[in-house]
Amino acid sequence: MAELSKGRFRPVLDDPRALKPDRVRRLVLCSGKVWVDVEAALAGGAHRPEGDPALVRVEELYPFPDDGLRAILARYRRLKEVVWLQEEPRNMGGWAFVAPRLRELIGERELRYLGRPEMASPAEGWGHAHAGEQRRIVEAVFEGVASHAG
Repeated sequence: MAELSKGRFRPVLDDPRALKPDRVRRLVLCSGKVWVDVEAALAGGAHRPEGDPALVRVEELYPFPDDGLRAILARYRRLKEVVWLQEEPRNMGGWAFVAPRLRELIGERELRYLGRPEMASPAEGWGHAHAGEQRRIVEAVFEGVASHAG
């Protein structure tokens, strides 16, 4: 509450748990509610060795926060891949807007999309199907992380 009432708006929020940035190999960028779902997975015991992956919230897409992201990228010197995570289908949400901007910022690092495949509708239409797909997306954030922690 103090940050809300006495703080200021920050377009990019770094991962406060990435205490060993030199061990982070995967940087996951996301915007919106999907961050809450990943946080819930972490609270529920999702494995996250040494803070990898780092989970960064992009709170403002336009104007694109180049400087804030550049500073975060500099913090994670041994980064191998950057992942854009969204719960919307690939042809909706922020991916189409952020992808070319991220490619320019990350240089030779791998850029990956993580979310629903392209769809005609923003939702599956069934609550249990949506929940299952959301679970798949959140679990994919942590897949293969241990192999990056070396």
